[in-house]
Amino acid sequence: MHEAERLQQDLARAGITPYAWVINQSLLASGTKHPLLSRRGRCERPFIGRVVEDLAKRSALVLWQAEAPVGGEGLSGLMAQDCSSAP
Repeated sequence: MHEAERLQQDLARAGITPYAWVINQSLLASGTKHPLLSRRGRCERPFIGRVVEDLAKRSALVLWQAEAPVGGEGLSGLMAQDCSSAP
């Protein structure tokens, strides 16, 4: 997130505003019940909050994927996800 924030600041100096931020590979959004992964997911909360509240006009939260979404089929699979119930 910090690197993306610095990039956004660089873009702003050039008069460019990103359309949206994509927060990918989120353990928080995955709903995992594994104790270690769940704890790591909860650690994402302040970073996600910073993006949503301070850095981005629009954002998308993508849950952790076991396989990289590749091509049109992978993108369609991401679009079919419902992260609206993510904590």
